[in-house]
Amino acid sequence: MKEFLNNKKYYFLATGIFLLVIFVFAEVPVFDLVSLRRDIREMHEEQMMYRSQARADSLFLQQMNDDVFLEKYAREKFFMKRDGEEIYFVEDGDSVRVASEDGHRFFD
Repeated sequence: MKEFLNNKKYYFLATGIFLLVIFVFAEVPVFDLVSLRRDIREMHEEQMMYRSQARADSLFLQQMNDDVFLEKYAREKFFMKRDGEEIYFVEDGDSVRVASEDGHRFFD
């Protein structure tokens, strides 16, 4: 018996079998747990991103009730203009885009 306890290869074999049972043959393998925790962390980060986007959208919708903001947004985003007004856009490079009196856009 003493010779069996002194033999290290049996300890390594017993430890290997134990680890195999724990990591592979368990009801919920450890590798699956690690994967599930990673998925939970990613979903939590995605949830935080969607919440911050919802707050930003809510703020934007509140600002859309203000006529001054609405006019500014329409002018900047959709290049809208008032009657009889000319709008000049300066782009990268040498080209200039002009919205003419009749609303047609062209490049110089």
